[in-house]
Amino acid sequence: MSDLVLSPTLTQKSVAIRNSLAGLGSVIELRPETRALVENGLRVQTLLDAIAPDLEIAEVLTIDSPDMLAEAETLNGRISALCADSGAIESERKALNAPFVDLGRAINGGYNELREHVSGVRERLSSKILAYHREQQRLAREREAQERAERERRAAEVAEEERKAKAAAQATLAAAQAAADAGKADEASALATQASVTIDTARQVTQQATLELAAPIFAAPAAKAKGVREVWKAELASHENLILHIAERIKAGDMSLMHLIPYDEAAGNRKAASEKRGFNVPGLRATCDSALSVRKTAIAA
Repeated sequence: MSDLVLSPTLTQKSVAIRNSLAGLGSVIELRPETRALVENGLRVQTLLDAIAPDLEIAEVLTIDSPDMLAEAETLNGRISALCADSGAIESERKALNAPFVDLGRAINGGYNELREHVSGVRERLSSKILAYHREQQRLAREREAQERAERERRAAEVAEEERKAKAAAQATLAAAQAAADAGKADEASALATQASVTIDTARQVTQQATLELAAPIFAAPAAKAKGVREVWKAELASHENLILHIAERIKAGDMSLMHLIPYDEAAGNRKAASEKRGFNVPGLRATCDSALSVRKTAIAA
């Protein structure tokens, strides 16, 4: 039976590690478990020697009876007491790292205080820039709305003027007809010409107003802050309405919105965990994986 031996690198550097820790002790306060390592040296080889027989037995152990199962569980508990994430070996590693972590935190703490102050100033300034940007965008939209409303008002006025012009032209045409009936040909011709001019003029004005209404709006552009990126998002207003809409699209052969109703994996996992072997959902399949929880067993000194 051969003992486990630390890697040469760790063994060779153990003295340097102790000296480094001792040096750090003059800069920051070492934790008690780290101080013990400085004074007594690394215990990892001793810890490995304690479980070396257990490791060799565990490699060749065959579990074929309740007694052997109990033996395997005992071995597992002793090995875990040293080698698990919270075991003695891991505790020693953390104790070695602790002063470096503490020193890093002390350094980061000093820098973070400065960064937080500067970041606060920058964030407040950025908020002012964004507020101005948004206000300018709002004013631009307001100017566009005012221009659009003015065009609509003008178009409505012109339409009313055209209606009145057509009514006046009809009255003039009636007068022209009366003059013609009275044998006043010249007067009738003049009145008919006047009515035609009135209608043509009103129609031209209406056409111009219609063109203006449809023309692009060139209001004063909004001032834009550099680096501002607009982010658009879609909020779910009604899940039911969304599903019904997508179903209608699918019925019509359009599958483009399928990605908007993804399978909720977390909800499926909860349902499978609740129903276990009774889980039965078409399109889904329940799977089961196993994990072992080990109770650590103290090793006799």
